[in-house]
Amino acid sequence: MVEFVLRERMDKIRKGRKDSKCILCEKRTKPGKRRPLCGETNKNLRNFLSKNFLVSPNDDDVICDTCRRKYYREGQAQVNTPTVLTNDTNANDPDFMPPSAPKRAKLSSPLSISLPISSTIKGFTKEANEDITSVYTVSDFNRSGLLELIDTIREHALKNKNARIDFDKSSSLNDTDFRNLTGLTITDFEDLCSHIPNSAIRDTRVRSMRTCIGIFLTKLRSGMSNKILATLFNISKDSIRKAISSARDAVKQHFTPKYLGFDHVSRESVIQNHTRPLAQTLFGDITNTTAILVIDGTYIYIQKSGQFKFQRSTYSMHKFRNLIKPMMFVTTTGYIVSVIGPYLCNSKNNDAKILNSIFKNNLEKIKEWFDKDDVVVVDRGFRDSIDLLEEFGIQTKMPSFLKRNEKQLSVEDGNTTRLVTKVRWVVESVNGRIKQWRLLDKVLPNSLIPYAGEYTRFVSAICNKYRPPLNAGNETDDLLLGTKMLHMSKKKNELMERVSNENLHSRSGRWQKIDGNDSVEDFPKLSEEDIRDITLGVYQVKLAKSYTEEHLENDDYYEVMQQGHQLIRVRMASRHTSSKTHNLWITYDDCCIKTWYCTCKAGARIVGTCSHISSVIWFLSFYRHQTKGNQAKQWKDYVHDANQPEVVDDSDSEPEE
Repeated sequence: MVEFVLRERMDKIRKGRKDSKCILCEKRTKPGKRRPLCGETNKNLRNFLSKNFLVSPNDDDVICDTCRRKYYREGQAQVNTPTVLTNDTNANDPDFMPPSAPKRAKLSSPLSISLPISSTIKGFTKEANEDITSVYTVSDFNRSGLLELIDTIREHALKNKNARIDFDKSSSLNDTDFRNLTGLTITDFEDLCSHIPNSAIRDTRVRSMRTCIGIFLTKLRSGMSNKILATLFNISKDSIRKAISSARDAVKQHFTPKYLGFDHVSRESVIQNHTRPLAQTLFGDITNTTAILVIDGTYIYIQKSGQFKFQRSTYSMHKFRNLIKPMMFVTTTGYIVSVIGPYLCNSKNNDAKILNSIFKNNLEKIKEWFDKDDVVVVDRGFRDSIDLLEEFGIQTKMPSFLKRNEKQLSVEDGNTTRLVTKVRWVVESVNGRIKQWRLLDKVLPNSLIPYAGEYTRFVSAICNKYRPPLNAGNETDDLLLGTKMLHMSKKKNELMERVSNENLHSRSGRWQKIDGNDSVEDFPKLSEEDIRDITLGVYQVKLAKSYTEEHLENDDYYEVMQQGHQLIRVRMASRHTSSKTHNLWITYDDCCIKTWYCTCKAGARIVGTCSHISSVIWFLSFYRHQTKGNQAKQWKDYVHDANQPEVVDDSDSEPEE
């Protein structure tokens, strides 16, 4: 019997040594730094643990000295709590807070549920809690509380780590960042997302509807691959692909049809809201009831394909590259009415045949949209469509062709061509605007060819909705400019006739370099606005600056000959072929330029000037009188030229005997 009792006590001792963990902090404790929880003397301690820490101690459990001190501190705080004495004088004290009432108030909410909540004093109001001052600067944490805090911080960090670029919070990116990434401002992005219902794009753990739209716009704007986008947005490549696919289908259904296509805008709306007064003056009628559209194809370059038939069908003999062509229908203000295609680019799919196919198949009900005597402005590539368009009663405005065995357009053809180009330039600017979304400007991977049309139409819809008109024009200014151009188009070039009659092109004389203010001193001084009134546009003025830069680099670029009173002849090289030169004549007086003529292809016209004449006028009348600033960098200085003459060192040559 004695042996059994000793053995039982030894087992308890071993068990205590092995499992002597604190019931509260679960730390192993040494025998001298722990206390058992059994017995009547530790009843209050067990009640304290059950009430404050929700643990139920057993007879074998122990508690460490550190945790036991919490019990003694709690008991000491209750002993030191002062007793509050009240009297009648405290009722008038505004800072006096009476003790809580002992009875419990019965609050029921909802039915059959009673909440026995003690009534509280005003010291527990929100304002009172905010006025509490900190007494202790150090807080005690046990291991479990510290681990819980670390887990919470880690979870929050991991959640935020997945959102490097966050489109769900507009405040995470400023307006410039939104414009750089998507091509839209924050307000425009919010409006675009409002067009897409929540059911159109399913939210997942890694992306929302706004994130899908943002990724899709970033893809179009930057042209980056899915791998790079996966790195930027910190999601997998497959998630990027699914996000782009979901966004593409959603905008195709809910956004693009509202802002693109012949169905989305009426003919009357185009006439009233999207037609420039200059175009109506040049090609419309006095009632302003003519719809005027500019038609042209744009290029989307693609990769070479292993499908040989497709590669042959997409190879352009004009660009010497593989490409596909969407057909653009644009108003004279730059508003895109429709984008049809894309089409192949072989000889059977030139601009004229594509337009003929669109009208014959009545795509988007285009024949019902146009009315009799409406006008389409096209380039020379649509010459085979003129007869078909005339069958539908549509007028065609197109630049003139050179006649057989002629090297220069006649005065009449040059003038009418300038009227056309004055209106047709807008479609080229529209093509440049949609190429600001770099995916359409780069070489498109063949895997994206099925979606090239959708991408082009979506970007066009964005331009219609969120971009201002390229040039809406001013009604008064456009009317004056159009009337001036129509009046000048009926004139003859008197200087051209004088050059021919007096044989000025073969008359010899002394050529003088234009090298400063001492050349042609009586040439009038003009402003850039005066020069634009002569050229009737800004394109020739831009080219004039490039011609002048080449003249400043080569002093012999401009050569001038005086062939009469206030009549000069200038000889200058072509910008395309260095071996080819052009001769031009300009007459002037003390305050203005009177007439001009150039031997280039378009130099006989009166409506505006060619770039050669504008460059001479710009240099003599404006540039040489300005204070010269820093010159533009010459890019050829950073590229080697193998045609430079070899330098010979005389020291290496043998001495003559």
